[in-house]
Amino acid sequence: MFSPEDEIILIDDASDDGSELICAAWAAKYPVAVRLFKTHGVGVSEARNLGIRAAQGRYITFVDSDDRLIASNFEHLVEKLDEEPECGIAIGQFTQVDKNNHRGGEWSYFDAKSAISYTLYQNPLFHTSAWGKLYRREIFKSDIEWFRAGRRYEDLEIFPRLYIKAKKIAVSTECVYFYRFNPNSFINQWTPDRCDTLWATQEIIKFISERLPELKRAAISRYFSANFNVFQLASKGGNTELQLMCWTKICKYRSSILSDPQVRAKNKFGAILSYGGRFISRFVTKHI
Repeated sequence: MFSPEDEIILIDDASDDGSELICAAWAAKYPVAVRLFKTHGVGVSEARNLGIRAAQGRYITFVDSDDRLIASNFEHLVEKLDEEPECGIAIGQFTQVDKNNHRGGEWSYFDAKSAISYTLYQNPLFHTSAWGKLYRREIFKSDIEWFRAGRRYEDLEIFPRLYIKAKKIAVSTECVYFYRFNPNSFINQWTPDRCDTLWATQEIIKFISERLPELKRAAISRYFSANFNVFQLASKGGNTELQLMCWTKICKYRSSILSDPQVRAKNKFGAILSYGGRFISRFVTKHI
């Protein structure tokens, strides 16, 4: 079932839904390929950091607990990094349709700066999720904790730092990851942790200002998008203090958004709407 090069690291972060039994059974059945680590509610960032420290293979990928790889397609990311030693990361796409995931896709190559720019301007091929990507393990070689403990949107915050380490990124149009829709998941309901998108995009602005100042407008575009998103969530939740905080940022950056030709139409539409009145969220039906 597993090749000698396969390495599966399972992190049981205090699971109590029966999945911990499945993990234990797999580790017992395949002790060479599967290693199981138990933690006590440390969260996704620390779980990923533990997996990174434990990894011994050439490449690393991440799979969230309710998702899975489309194995026959994901193999193409491995093949691409094998073929292209100058590429540090291979990116595939994800789908929520669990069928007809045919093999084949077009590949493009980008330097770190271009890949960061496309991601910040929210090009659909450049998703910010940690999963759906294959990384050379040496990218993570350092003593730092890559994913910020105790934070959500940790994969959004980390991507510019990883792309700079990768130097060159290969991007495929092929779906390699099945994202299972869960109406009760973090991203599909309001919790105060959703505000971490503001933290993540602020951290990106700081990083870009220091390392790639020519991309600061791109970072501001992503920060504007985050503020608009949280503004709408706060409007639905009746959090007027949070609304006001986000509204202040929207007004501060809307002229920059409208004057930047690379900003996507959805963000420009939000910037235009913001001139129509304070409580514009009732006119907007989709998150930016």
